[in-house]
Amino acid sequence: MLVIEERDKRKRSDDNLELRGAFMDDFTAIENFLRESPPQSYGANNMSPVDFFNTVIKQSRPVLLSAPGGSGKTHFLIDIALEALEQGYAPFWLELSKLDEESAGQLPLSAERIFRFSVAGGIDTFKAALPDAIVIADGLNERSDFRERIATGLAQLRRDYSASTILGDRLTARGSRENFKPATLSPLSIDEIRKHVGTALAEGENWELLLSSPFFLALYLKVRGTDTSNALTRNEMFRSYFATHVFNRRPDEWTSEEIAGPAYTLYQRIKTPAAPRSSWTDTDVGFKEIDLQRLQVAGAVTVGPEPA
Repeated sequence: MLVIEERDKRKRSDDNLELRGAFMDDFTAIENFLRESPPQSYGANNMSPVDFFNTVIKQSRPVLLSAPGGSGKTHFLIDIALEALEQGYAPFWLELSKLDEESAGQLPLSAERIFRFSVAGGIDTFKAALPDAIVIADGLNERSDFRERIATGLAQLRRDYSASTILGDRLTARGSRENFKPATLSPLSIDEIRKHVGTALAEGENWELLLSSPFFLALYLKVRGTDTSNALTRNEMFRSYFATHVFNRRPDEWTSEEIAGPAYTLYQRIKTPAAPRSSWTDTDVGFKEIDLQRLQVAGAVTVGPEPA
């Protein structure tokens, strides 16, 4: 419980956005779903943390909650953990970002090893809580070199112990998808956005698409306060997003010029949001391969079915 409270950064009422999850048939459906415009109102398939949790515990496979950075995965998982407690379950919160680098690189990366670095008492504590144990793992995207290994190790919990398991991850290509039931987070509905911003945003300015991301809406509310003239510009919002969710830096420690310049050059040349991978790292464009990888892991750049 202490770990969950430390991870929950929501201190004000306007931080508590109404997040909803959605189960999908496959990961292609997730990508198509997230490309749609935010709905006016949430529908029957957009599930609250309570309903989402009740569905998780009925699944025969572990659940992989995949969504872009800034979608509210951590807060949604926290709400699921709190609901598990409310219903008498024993949630085990695994902070995968703290997994020892050397251990993460060893084979095989078993659930026992992951628990050793995440839970006091290791996996024995987890076994003692069965059959009421539920595993909630966050920060998989922060272990990009070992994601597949970690996901495979945690998938065995459902198979070996019949324990409900849910992992949060950035939306990206992965080989272990077949081991999981796919799910994602719904963009905030327009009704939910309006509930927090009122009539401050002018119609027809396409703010709804940007503010359907919980990260951007929370950021907008934080800086705006009660003074609408203090609202962040789109440029400032995106700069904060990339610093926080892509490059893991404080906004005042990072400049967007490294990616904004090459991105603009590429757009001028291609005139489309999609381009062959080789074009991104052309010498003339100036994108660094490591930056392209970070953008992909964050979900800011998606890769099509064809690797090229």
